[in-house]
Amino acid sequence: MDISYPSQSLTNELAGNSDWTLEAKYFYYAHGPLARTELGNELQGLDYIYNLQGWLKGVNATSLDNALDPGGDGTGSFSKDVMAFSLHYYDGDYTPIGGVALQPACSIAYSSAAATHLYDDPLNPNDDEVNLYNGNIRFMQTTLTKIDDGTPLPMLNAYKYDQLNRLLEARSYESGLSGNTWSPTGYNNEYLNKFKPLLLRTLYRMGFLIRKFRTKCFIRSKSRIFISYKA
Repeated sequence: MDISYPSQSLTNELAGNSDWTLEAKYFYYAHGPLARTELGNELQGLDYIYNLQGWLKGVNATSLDNALDPGGDGTGSFSKDVMAFSLHYYDGDYTPIGGVALQPACSIAYSSAAATHLYDDPLNPNDDEVNLYNGNIRFMQTTLTKIDDGTPLPMLNAYKYDQLNRLLEARSYESGLSGNTWSPTGYNNEYLNKFKPLLLRTLYRMGFLIRKFRTKCFIRSKSRIFISYKA
């Protein structure tokens, strides 16, 4: 393997084997962070997005919309993106240079089930306490694709913390994405994780409840499985 550092460019190339087959190419912003990775012979492009604090905002457009992808993958010679993710810290944590119309991350509706469960005061859903300015993640969106037909598989994860910024709860939603906005209306059989500080407390998986007390597993009913550990 050989790594080259062109003197007039911030582009690095990795090539393997004796015939110099190109494996990856890396592009960097002028101030240092990784901006884009190009894999293989125009096989995939990964575009890295950061906010003004330098925190990673995401990779590619979470809706896998070619028009919103920072690198324009799928519209030119590069293949359409097959994965993406986005991290949300607080309202307005990132605005593209080209304006909000080019926002690569899907928005989350305030009235959605994913958002309202974060609020301690349901009568004041716009309370500033749900905006996290310390680097904790409020929402995370991920999108993968099926191997056989490329169908997108989006998921929205919502996180809740206590006053000491310790993770209390995480919920994952697989339905409720319409256009470029998440608005799940209910929880139903989505995924739910609840945490005690430093110890997982309860875990729901598609209707199954997994609870931790002491190291043993037993079945209480046909629809519930408990794994127990003593706190």
